[in-house]
Amino acid sequence: MTIRVELNPETEARLKAEARAKGIPLEKVAEQLLKEALTGRGLSRGQLSVEEFHRMLDAMAEGSERLPNLPTESFSRESFYENRLDGRDALYLVDSNVLLRWVKPDHSDYPAIISATDAILRRDGVLCYTSQNVGEFWNACTQPVDRNGYGLSPQDTDRRARFFEEKLRLLPDNLAVHEEWRKLLVTLSAASCGKKGCH
Repeated sequence: MTIRVELNPETEARLKAEARAKGIPLEKVAEQLLKEALTGRGLSRGQLSVEEFHRMLDAMAEGSERLPNLPTESFSRESFYENRLDGRDALYLVDSNVLLRWVKPDHSDYPAIISATDAILRRDGVLCYTSQNVGEFWNACTQPVDRNGYGLSPQDTDRRARFFEEKLRLLPDNLAVHEEWRKLLVTLSAASCGKKGCH
C-alpha cells in the first residue's frame, strides 16, 4: 500500500535527520515510526507479571559477567552528573540505582532489589521511569570503568535501556520530549566515544 502524507517543514527535517542518523532510507524510517506508533511502543502501562519482569531482567543482564562490581557509592546522584505507595495500581518510580542493579545480577544489592520489586508487582503496582532515569542510567552505563561506570558502548546501553522502556510506564514530561532526549543521548554518546571509552 502506498500512502501520501504532507509534512510540515519541521517534521520533514526531523524525519530526514533520523534517516541520516540511522543510515537508512527516509521511507524505511517513516515505516518504522508508523509501526512503532501502531504497536504502542513507548506507551507501556508499566504493568507486567513477575515472570515478564524476570524475563526482562535476564535480557538486560545478558553479558553482565564482564561488567565490573562497582561499590554502592558509585551510584549516587552526584556520580551521575559528574562532568557533565501501597495499593493496587499504585505508581512506583523506579530509581536509577535500581535500574543499574537490574543489569548486574551478581551485585550484592540485587537480591533485595528483586525481592522488593517482586512484592510491588504482586500487589499490582505499576513500575514507572522518567527521561531523567534514562539519562542517569545511560551515564553510569557508558562511563568508563576507571570512573565508576560500567564501560558499556552506547549500542549495548541502548539495547539494555530498551528492555525497561518497553515494559515500564514513561511518566510525563511527554513522549515527544522523551524521544528527543533519548536521541540526544544516543547521538552524543556515539560522537564522544573514542579510544578511551565513552562518557
